[in-house]
Amino acid sequence: MWQWNAQPGNVTQLTPDVQQILQGVIDARLGWQPTMQVIYGFRDLFDPQYLSDTTLARVLPADLIEWYRSAEGRSFRDRMAQGLPKEVTTGDEVARWTAIQAMYAESIARNESAARYLADRNARILFGTDTPAAPIYTNPPGLNGWLEMRRLVAGGLTAHQVFVAATLANATVLGLADEIGTVEAGKRANLKVGALEVTVLMLGQPDAKRAGRTVATVRSVTDSGTRIVGARFACATSWRCNTYSE
Repeated sequence: MWQWNAQPGNVTQLTPDVQQILQGVIDARLGWQPTMQVIYGFRDLFDPQYLSDTTLARVLPADLIEWYRSAEGRSFRDRMAQGLPKEVTTGDEVARWTAIQAMYAESIARNESAARYLADRNARILFGTDTPAAPIYTNPPGLNGWLEMRRLVAGGLTAHQVFVAATLANATVLGLADEIGTVEAGKRANLKVGALEVTVLMLGQPDAKRAGRTVATVRSVTDSGTRIVGARFACATSWRCNTYSE
């Protein structure tokens, strides 16, 4: 909910009209997918330091990042710039970036206000990234999901709410809760299992070196006395996985 039609353009706190819409979503148990990161993606096209971000270098090949710096790689950004107000496309690079951040700040704040209202009332929040929203390099597949999780927490959701949204909530609304969404006997899963807490795995730094995983059918997984039977796991050495062949 980035734009609030018929509301003053600079309003970022919930108005009675917007609150009524959100309350209707809650009362009807509708799914709500905030997709916050997509707006940051459009904004970050104009960040002069974006392609130098070390996080990006950990998940994308160096030659691809270098191509993004080329005229061809930045062509969509240049087309976008043609439609922006003159005051955000003039001046030096730092001044332009400051103006761009201010231009997108209200849309970001409106989306956060809506998400926070829903999260505080335990609405049915779903997880998604709107990737790719456009031919832009600032919403990179894979990494964008991790960024979306961070945006949701910054916008008012708890890490637990984000985890549920990305697992059971999505599976339920798609009618797949009997097959996926939770780790239970008889369900399908494709997981990275390790010693870290789930919230740390979700919100910590992505690590390309840990991307490789071994997927096996697991008869039992034991950790801190908890035994889970008949799931599919990617087994890390910090867990004891008793596997068998299919």
